[in-house]
This record gives sequence, structure tokens and C-alpha cells, in this order.
Amino acid sequence: MRQPTDRDAAWAQWRARLDGAVVQLGTAPVCGLYKAKRFGRWVAVQIDLAQEIDPDTGELLADEELSAWRNGEPVDPCDVWTYCAANPIGADEFQRLQRAPVVVDLSKEFVI
Repeated sequence: MRQPTDRDAAWAQWRARLDGAVVQLGTAPVCGLYKAKRFGRWVAVQIDLAQEIDPDTGELLADEELSAWRNGEPVDPCDVWTYCAANPIGADEFQRLQRAPVVVDLSKEFVI
């Protein structure tokens, strides 16, 4: 029987960094809440572990995959990791960034 990764363990490095621990960052994305610059402003990034688990047996039914969202839109976790890895944030800051209005790119012409 394949066992899923423990969710607390998957998020442990992010929690440790929020508590001030110095952690060597690698190139592989790590679950957590982060911020990244996009078009000159900070946006919320969430990286999480997608798991399909049998509710009766607790068995992992499919391979686990990292998934990521930047400002609520799905993105490749490996692509966004480069921009957010150094910026872990807490849940309050994450929610504040999610509520921030989207800035329209005014350099593009408005077509009516």
C-alpha cells in the first residue's frame, strides 16, 4: 500500500522559515505560502501537494504532484519557485495580497 506524504511534513520547512530558521533552499519547490513580484507589485503564491487518497483505506491512489497558484491562477510550481522561494509569508499576509486589487497594465491601449 502506497502511503501519502504527511501534510504537516510537506509544510514543515515553510513553517520553520516563518519561525526564523535558516534553511538551505534548493531548486525544488516547497509547499507553503509565498509572495512574488509580478508587474512590479507583490502577489500571493501558494504551493501545495496534490494527493488523491482513498477515503476508506488512506492509500495513495495516484502519484503526488506539486501544484501552485499565483494570484489565484494555476502556474507551474517550478517556474514560480524561482521568484517566490526567498519570500515565505504567513496566512494573514497571503490573504491580504489575495484581496489586493489587480493592477491593470495601463501601457496597453484600451480598445472599446
